[in-house]
Amino acid sequence: MKKSKAETAKTRQRIVEVASEAIRNQGIEATGVAEIMAAAGLTHGGFYRHFGSKEELVAEALALSRKDYLAGTVQAAEEGADALMKHLQEYVTPAYRDDIGGGCPLAANGSEIVRTDATTRHNATEALRLWFDKTAQYMRAQDDASKNAMAMSVVTNMIGAVTMARIVDDPVLSDQILEAARKRIVDAFNLPAAKPRDESPMPPTKRAAKPQEKRALAKRQ
Repeated sequence: MKKSKAETAKTRQRIVEVASEAIRNQGIEATGVAEIMAAAGLTHGGFYRHFGSKEELVAEALALSRKDYLAGTVQAAEEGADALMKHLQEYVTPAYRDDIGGGCPLAANGSEIVRTDATTRHNATEALRLWFDKTAQYMRAQDDASKNAMAMSVVTNMIGAVTMARIVDDPVLSDQILEAARKRIVDAFNLPAAKPRDESPMPPTKRAAKPQEKRALAKRQ
């Protein structure tokens, strides 16, 4: 029985969502098409009815995971400096470090994205560009060029900190790396000088549901 266009689109989206998490957890090269299709409840043979190649799926899967994080960044930036600062600090927490499959693909797959196709690298470039732009407006600097440079430093430091915190086998050092990155974020933001700087580790907070979690919840209801 032939599927409707809506059913086909829904199936394709499910494959992309499964691939997005699997690729972040295991890496691009280590995640096979057959594994993704099985996890999505589909047969390997049906893959090419939806995608021309694994590279096409990888590009869409990484774009989806970047979109999920950047949506939160854009919303926080619209709410103001304090909201964006807290949003960026959440990126460099133990909870985010440990959530590889649900986190940022630039931290999980950065070294592999270097060797992907032009489309995937372009998508990553535009994601970074947006991240820099939204952060730059709140940086503690005198001119636009300095604000942009500081935003680039903060964002790339965040990605590097999460990556290194995941690599090291010393849990104390791992937490220290993240704490240093959080303090770097505070120092970079243009907030009132009277506001006391928080030197203590961030207390645990209830994390808002990620877009992919909301999609999963909607499917169960």
